[in-house]
Amino acid sequence: MAISNSFHSSCKNHAIKDSVKLSKVQYHNERGYFDLSYDNNKIVDLIGSSSSIVADTKKYINDTFNVCVDQYNAKQKRNDRKINSSAFEHFEKDKGLDIANESIFQIGDKEFWDKFRVDEVVGKDKNGEDIIIHSYSKEVQEVMNEIIKKQAKAYEMVFTNSKNYKGSQIKSDDSKSKKNSITDYYTDYVITTVQEDLQKMGYTSKKAHDLVYGGGLKIYTAIDFDVQDSMEDVYENYRRMPDETVQGAMVVMGYDGRVMGIVGGTGKKKASMVLNRATNSNRPPGSTIKPLSVYGPALEKTKEDNETGVYWSTIQQDRPFKTVEGKPWPVNEGGSYSGRSVTLQYGLSRSLNTISARTLDKIGVDYSYDFITENFHITSLDSVRDSDYGPLAIGSLTNGATVLELTTAYASFGNGGNYYEPYCYYKILDSQGNTLIEKEPEKTKSTALSENTSWVMNKLLQTVMTEGTGTTYKLSGIECFGKTGTTNDNKDRWFIGGTPDYVAGVWYGYDNPKEVFYNLSPNPSGTIWNAVMKEVYAKLDEKNKKYTKKFPESDGIVRKSYCRSCGKLRSGTGAYGWYDVDNLPGNCTGNHSDGSYYYNSGSSSSSETTSASNGNNSNTTKSSADKTTQSQTQAPQTEAPTEAPATETPAQ
Repeated sequence: MAISNSFHSSCKNHAIKDSVKLSKVQYHNERGYFDLSYDNNKIVDLIGSSSSIVADTKKYINDTFNVCVDQYNAKQKRNDRKINSSAFEHFEKDKGLDIANESIFQIGDKEFWDKFRVDEVVGKDKNGEDIIIHSYSKEVQEVMNEIIKKQAKAYEMVFTNSKNYKGSQIKSDDSKSKKNSITDYYTDYVITTVQEDLQKMGYTSKKAHDLVYGGGLKIYTAIDFDVQDSMEDVYENYRRMPDETVQGAMVVMGYDGRVMGIVGGTGKKKASMVLNRATNSNRPPGSTIKPLSVYGPALEKTKEDNETGVYWSTIQQDRPFKTVEGKPWPVNEGGSYSGRSVTLQYGLSRSLNTISARTLDKIGVDYSYDFITENFHITSLDSVRDSDYGPLAIGSLTNGATVLELTTAYASFGNGGNYYEPYCYYKILDSQGNTLIEKEPEKTKSTALSENTSWVMNKLLQTVMTEGTGTTYKLSGIECFGKTGTTNDNKDRWFIGGTPDYVAGVWYGYDNPKEVFYNLSPNPSGTIWNAVMKEVYAKLDEKNKKYTKKFPESDGIVRKSYCRSCGKLRSGTGAYGWYDVDNLPGNCTGNHSDGSYYYNSGSSSSSETTSASNGNNSNTTKSSADKTTQSQTQAPQTEAPTEAPATETPAQ
């Protein structure tokens, strides 16, 4: 039996007293002692059942002691040498089995003393700090082992950061409340992941289950309690949500694949191991797919083939480029499009379906499909139906995608282009202290984008927050990147964004898809993202923890001015973009027939719209797209671009 970072497979409760400095009590079968020590990193507070184990052990030894006392008194047959059975009055709650040695020694029974003696020695923890070790005899160890086995069989996990948990206060198995035995979404995710990983090692499903629930495993989880608490506060209390019937999910990660917090539903969790919508629900991603399937791949292909010609300032027309069943495709809000020439940056920040589709046409659907599945590891795509314009340009995926997979993919826009497999624990030890599994993020690392492309994408996505559809959700004083997403009939709302320290994805909708009505902001997922991230950073401020406010500046990208008519480099225009130093768009020659370029900075507000999948898609499923409105006139932007329902264009 051992402890874990957030739950233990053979104990009943845990107590978290401080998320930074956490005390622990550890029981070692093979060494036979409890130790009180401190771990300033990730270790959980204490074995919650330790007090129960100690109490049961105390009762056993007390009963045994009483028998010995009776036997001793009978043997002596003298009342003046009788000893009462109060040897345990010095027992200290939750501090190990502190048997009153002197009282026992008074009996004069060396045999009993040797069996149940307690020695205190000073040892060192892994940080070199002094700890007191109570060393117990073989008999005491055996008693403890039997009690532990009994408790493990009756075990129900309670996650350490449960708000309802009150510490190690179990009186009996019958006193456990159903409320305290409900695990949260992070614990559920850990349990599921550990069982899956054990099966990958060759364990059967049953054996993996038994090991997790009663095998004495010690699991060090990767949770960040400040993050998890902030998420649960928003989701359990329906903060920034219009009603209690809506559902949602969120994942917050570090840039090396660490899952720091996860919530798979709204409201108070009513049972353990229920549907986790963050990991198990595939929903159409809408325009959140565009950076993964269109813009990132397009910039990368341009590095390989200059003829592709996709850059920050690439000029394209905001108009449909094909006809589907006699109707123009794709369109923006309300079936509209401006007909103006705009930059790629403008189209991305305002989530114009027309620009996304035209950019996809430059790289081809096969290249796009291979890129999103192989580089970004989105596993839910259908190789036939999703290798098409509608799914890849505007997110109308056949099977949808999970919040976890999309969030993991977006991490590459904040870490220099790397993909890391998500992980929710650091390592697993067996009951003997042997390492079963240890996560090594660097070994799962692969290249999703070249470093320079990654930082150009980071700059592009920052403009979503500064002048595009995400302006309402940016954080004050902290650089953010992000992307909104909306599917047809407003049935799914998305926001995926990052700060220098975190990347997080949010889905909002209903289990049985229906239109989402939300009046607090253009996009509820963006509002929830903002609410959670504000609370996370507020906790950091309260604890005087340092954090990064700006993304690193890369030497591999450069800011240059460009021509508003052709999009190539030209000085003195007042229009600037970010470029890969090794892949610049060339210089403007100045020979232009017109100056019709619709300047992006300070342009009009925009909304998001829905369009249909392209006509080559044999399945007639309606598409899902991020909705974008573009004003026909150039005017200063006075408020955030909004999202609005749109008329669907039928697909063939």
